Parts: sequence; structure tokens; C-alpha cells
Amino acid sequence: MPALTIPINELDTLGKDYVFALDEAWLREAFADSGVRGDASQGAGLVQVHAQLNGREILVHGRARARLVTECGRCLRELPIDVSCELAALYTPQVPGRAARAEEEELDIDADEPDREFYTGDKVQIDDLVRDYLLLELPMQPRCEVEEGCVSPALSGKAARAEAARASEDFGEATVDPRLMPLKKLVKNEPEKE
Repeated sequence: MPALTIPINELDTLGKDYVFALDEAWLREAFADSGVRGDASQGAGLVQVHAQLNGREILVHGRARARLVTECGRCLRELPIDVSCELAALYTPQVPGRAARAEEEELDIDADEPDREFYTGDKVQIDDLVRDYLLLELPMQPRCEVEEGCVSPALSGKAARAEAARASEDFGEATVDPRLMPLKKLVKNEPEKE
């Protein structure tokens, strides 16, 4: 059930400010199918938006912040990340049958314009907008900030450091990522080219 709703009858051309808390229940529901989870243990996230009428369209812009938990791209441990983003969207009334045609038509996308969304009824629901913007702020390859102790799950502790030291001695270079060690065997077994 959408929790971040803006009643259209409260809006005019000057607009109105809204503040929503992203509590544990919202975070759990919003990120249930994303491989990421929300963490409200340090306090609820927050969405602050300004909504105003623009003819029949509604412009919504503001900021959102939340603490999300994903996994480290290196050691696969849980990694909490504080995410903050600006969001903007222009909500247009949904006309029956128009959504299918709009998807078929090629739309010119201008990076300076807000995203175009649709609404039905007498409320604008911004849950999906907030969720998507927060997810887009996560790093592509999240990594623990502390390099020490952040290694592949296959190698940990002293074994990982010993394997990395052997690899750097063999190659005479900086430490090799332990996950690439199987490739080292291929290089050693490759016949010399003439």
C-alpha cells in the first residue's frame, strides 16, 4: 500500500511542502525485491518534497535520504550505505489506453527536464519515485571502506594475506586480488609463443 501520497485537492500553483518518514515498514516493503534492504536502526529515512500544480500536471521535487544495506562487491559482507538524492518528476493524469501508446512512441528525453510519471484519481503516489532514486544512488561496485579484512569469502584472514604475498612475489608486482589466483595457473601452464 502506498504510504507517500500527496492529495491533489490540497495543491495550487504556489504548491505545498510535504515531509514523509521512511520507517522500517516502508523500507522493508519498498526494497523487498531489490537485493537491497533498508535499515532504520540509525533512524528513519526522510523525504522532503514540494508539490505544485502546473495546469493539470503536478510538479514534485525535493530530497530523499535513507540508510540502505547491500553487500560489499569484494567480501560479500553486508555493507550499510547512507544514501541521499535529489528527485524531480512531472506527474501527468493517466488517460485510459494512453499508457500503451506512450510506450510504443519514441519520446525525446531531455536530461534537464524532470522525469515524467502518471497519476490516477485524486492522489499522487511518489513511493516508486523515491525508491528508484534511492536505488540509483547506490554505487555500482560497493566496497567496504576498510581494506583490511575485506577479502574474497573464499580466502580470509592469514590465508588470504599469505596467498596475496606469494602472488606478489611471483609476479613482482603489487598484491594480486585473491579471486584472480586461478588465472595465474593458466598463465604458468601456457606454452611459450614463437
